[in-house]
Amino acid sequence: MDIDRRSLVVGLAGVVGLAGVVIASTARAQEDDLGSEWIVHEELPDGRSWDGTWRRRGMSNVFDAEWSNGSVRDVIELRNQNGASVTLYRTGNNGTYFGRISRDGRHIRGTASWYPARAFWSARIRG
Repeated sequence: MDIDRRSLVVGLAGVVGLAGVVIASTARAQEDDLGSEWIVHEELPDGRSWDGTWRRRGMSNVFDAEWSNGSVRDVIELRNQNGASVTLYRTGNNGTYFGRISRDGRHIRGTASWYPARAFWSARIRG
């Protein structure tokens, strides 16, 4: 039986394209679980802390962040979500937040690339 190579390539491209739609759809569903706003608390071992709000741009993976005194603003981008683990990039300091989502899906706790030992951040997911 002769196989038409062009038909085979077109057929495989269709299957790959279909799989891509399913994967994209799954990724969107995971991101949708991340709400529209995060209430964030960052704390150093000496007790100093910062509170802020990260507002999500629609259903994108980008958050506009503002800390409590309003003088610090930045852009945070969700770079990876693998199950309960998340990695976010903070544009202003080229830093990375690492976090773990709680079982109820409404809280996150983690550390960051620029933090000293025992420092942490946490967030409550709303919306």
